[in-house]
Amino acid sequence: MDLKLLSKQTLGHFCVDAACAAIVISGTARLGDALAFFILYNFLAFCLQPLAGVILDKRSHTTPKQYILISFLLLLIGFIPELNLWMRVLLVGVGNCLFHVGAGTVILTESGKKLAPLGIFVSSGAVGLMLGTMFAYEWIVHLLLVIVLICLLGANSHLPTKKVLHSVPKIRWQIAGLLCVCVTIRSFMGFIPLTHFIKTPWIIVMITMGVFLGKSLGGIFCDWLGIKKTVIFSTGIVMLLFLFSFNNPYLWSIVQMIVNLSMPITLYLMYRSMPKYPAFSFGLAAACLVIGLLLTLPVKGLGLSPSCLLFLFMLNSSLILLAEKELK
Repeated sequence: MDLKLLSKQTLGHFCVDAACAAIVISGTARLGDALAFFILYNFLAFCLQPLAGVILDKRSHTTPKQYILISFLLLLIGFIPELNLWMRVLLVGVGNCLFHVGAGTVILTESGKKLAPLGIFVSSGAVGLMLGTMFAYEWIVHLLLVIVLICLLGANSHLPTKKVLHSVPKIRWQIAGLLCVCVTIRSFMGFIPLTHFIKTPWIIVMITMGVFLGKSLGGIFCDWLGIKKTVIFSTGIVMLLFLFSFNNPYLWSIVQMIVNLSMPITLYLMYRSMPKYPAFSFGLAAACLVIGLLLTLPVKGLGLSPSCLLFLFMLNSSLILLAEKELK
């Protein structure tokens, strides 16, 4: 894959997630508003992605470049301080949605059968979200993001045209369903409160870097070892460390790294299950993240046992292996 293309979209992913976090958090003044804004933003940013994907896949004159450029413009408008806060959240939510679908489609279709570009692309979002949250009230950070977004507008003026596939298999809905369950499980495990240590800024950075490395290395390992060996290896490591990591932030960071090795795998297999609809496949996986978040709400006060969560991770790995076998 063209390294310049990958670099632009990876930097774009970093800046978009950082900008969205900075705009929404810096504009939130009251706890009630924060909850409402959080719900609205996540609905727009994630739940609308399948719809945006269908439009991109179905309409011949709609291109990923249009989605990406419109996304940057919406985020730049969202930085205007005098803008109504609800409008700002609306702009950045839609902007986040359009970027992920547009850039995700470019990476999926240009990567061929390689998973490394996909892993590298998705990894930068975690770092962007962390930094955007930590420095949401720093005006210099807002200024830097605005400058980079303006530069990205010009850098993305020439992107590959949308590929149209004709002789491809029908959508493998059963496989897509299995992968939706996988993404939901991973999201659920990411949002459920499991650890017993205080999350200082340093620990948050360390855990985020674990997530970043996991997503980046997941695709690289798959291209080197294959999906099956990568999943089996990662499952074995997590089984050894998982139950001992709740009180240890260093072990927990390693566990987060290993768990996130599967991120590019599920995205790639989802695309393989519907190769004619790359934008929809990417958006469908993103929407499942919200399902995982919603499922944490009724069980937060119950306190799930570690063995139950370990079982969920093993189920996640088993479903990925089954999907990969069926798609061979």
